[in-house]
Amino acid sequence: MRLQFDPPKEAGQIQVYRTDSSVSFNYRSVFDVGKTTTTLQADGLHEDLTVFRLRFTGIRELNLKQIQFRFFGVPVKTMRAEEIASSIFDATSIRTELKGKSPQEIRLYIPSDNADLYFKPYNYLSFPFWAGYLLVLYGISLLLVQGLFALLEKIDVKNRLEEILFFSYPAAVVMFGELANGSVSAMDTPYFFLNYGGLLGLSLVLRALTTRSLSLTLVNLFFGVAYLANHFVSLFRGRPILPWDIRAMNTAADVAAQYNYTLTPRILCLCLVILGAVILPYLLKLSVIRKKRKTGVHRGGVLSGSRFSAEAFYTKTEEGTEAKKPLKKRLAARALFLLSGAALLALLHLLPLYGNLQTDSWDVYIVMDYQRQGFPATFLKFYESYQVHAPKGYSQAEVERIYKEYAALARKENAKTAEEFAGKKHPAKILMIMNESLSEISYENKAIEQDT
Repeated sequence: MRLQFDPPKEAGQIQVYRTDSSVSFNYRSVFDVGKTTTTLQADGLHEDLTVFRLRFTGIRELNLKQIQFRFFGVPVKTMRAEEIASSIFDATSIRTELKGKSPQEIRLYIPSDNADLYFKPYNYLSFPFWAGYLLVLYGISLLLVQGLFALLEKIDVKNRLEEILFFSYPAAVVMFGELANGSVSAMDTPYFFLNYGGLLGLSLVLRALTTRSLSLTLVNLFFGVAYLANHFVSLFRGRPILPWDIRAMNTAADVAAQYNYTLTPRILCLCLVILGAVILPYLLKLSVIRKKRKTGVHRGGVLSGSRFSAEAFYTKTEEGTEAKKPLKKRLAARALFLLSGAALLALLHLLPLYGNLQTDSWDVYIVMDYQRQGFPATFLKFYESYQVHAPKGYSQAEVERIYKEYAALARKENAKTAEEFAGKKHPAKILMIMNESLSEISYENKAIEQDT
């Protein structure tokens, strides 16, 4: 979000708060504004942005020219003076006045510090924009998969369409799953590849044990449904699914039956992706698609069934291909997929990117971690972080030795105390401290702060 204005007469501070409809916390950016400042930019724009407000400190008068929403530096919506004036929901004590012929700016008269300017709820970034953005990303992934297929051909892997589907479909599940959960703009690009790599690694391992079609369906169906469930859990409860929620699945199912569900466009897109994971791998096996068209020539010499068009629509099934291959080649191919998938998963697990995933247990930060890091990777990290492991050098014999040592010491001290205060009366004094008084709830170095 970029604000443009005339240089103010007084130096001060402008705070930009922006919030969205799916989570219960605000993003805040604080800017020091000097007498020569004309532009400020608040990063971290959320795709579900519906409400934002401006807070002023030290500044008493400001000529605001425009508010612009940008995506990778490209303006997607610009609010000029008249639209800004009509979009103001509550100006508290701030007085506004349109200036200029067009008008070109809106003047804000700010009588005191910490005065807020609230704007009406509005979907500043439309769903078609985000859907189009994801389709472009998916198109790029298809080009990358084409290069990968050239390597697969060296081990006699054919079926171009099915291979493209196998390697690119996890990317579609992650992209549209994160879109459904309102995480596309908040999610850093490296975490997208981390989550995509995890799904692809599982697909490769499962492919070695079953078939390409079945592995594609099982992995993408499972994670697609998980993304869908996470959306509704976040919507109704205010935070995403955590590993310990699995134990309460029956209770959750009973409670879920009492809610009304609204299928928004992004949810419908995710449902189509899930449906595609079930249908597309087997649709490509239909004889209508697999059948090679016969080559013929018209009188004018135009090919009615060229080799290119035939190969574009013809794919041999994996099962049929494997039946003709020697056993040694089939086993080698399966071993390659198994080792590749296991190596990919191990590599991702050892990367600092995964090791440094945040798992703060406060509800507000749980939502932020899931949105910034992606659902699959963050869920797994939460599971690992709550596993209890024995400390180094632990043994039951050592525990018993320490217990006996301190038990003997305690008995000695108790006997000494009892002897010293024998026959004396003392009033009972009980000191009780709340747990919260002993807790540390500050989180330093957070780029995004909670509005309190």
